[in-house]
Amino acid sequence: MALTLQKLSQIEATIKAKYPNLGASQKAVIDQIFMQKRAELLTAGGVNPSEVPTSPLGQSMIEQQVSAGTYQPGDTATQAKEQAKMTSVEQALSVLKPNLAQVEGVGPVFGRLAMLANWPTGGAAAPEVADYEALRKSLIGPLARAISGEVGVLTDRDIARAEGLLPKITDAKKLRENKIKNLEKLIAVKSGTKATKIGKYTIEAIE
Repeated sequence: MALTLQKLSQIEATIKAKYPNLGASQKAVIDQIFMQKRAELLTAGGVNPSEVPTSPLGQSMIEQQVSAGTYQPGDTATQAKEQAKMTSVEQALSVLKPNLAQVEGVGPVFGRLAMLANWPTGGAAAPEVADYEALRKSLIGPLARAISGEVGVLTDRDIARAEGLLPKITDAKKLRENKIKNLEKLIAVKSGTKATKIGKYTIEAIE
């Protein structure tokens, strides 16, 4: 059976799971071997040798695009930077979701806590809400840059669009759920893990 990118990734994951206590030098050797082999498979799959990234993140990005059938020759350095932005947003979202669930878990007082979010209490009256709001606001800038591709000064429109994608504690439950789904699908599309094009970033119906 011919070795494929998917099979190579499975072999790499199996080895790392089986030998979790390898030393740093051993891990470096293994990483180098798999990077070299992945580069060979990417080249065989139609990627120009000059465009094969030399970093695990860059190779992973190209591998996903090749597997999804969305790969197009281009500036891989720029693509890697864009992928890094989306990875950062994805990691931030993974922190945001449990914090939102924690706020929702307070039950009947959720609505009152939501109103307290704007009170000058320093978060003492509603620490869960304050924590969530701080996380949500910190994600607005990175998300705006990730979806707009802007590297300079963000426009008010960029910021407003990004903030609109992030669930607020005052949103209805269905709206919060849809916003989370939209963000997850947007990240998948922008990362090249899904071939389906999603326009305007409005994926789930807002009820």
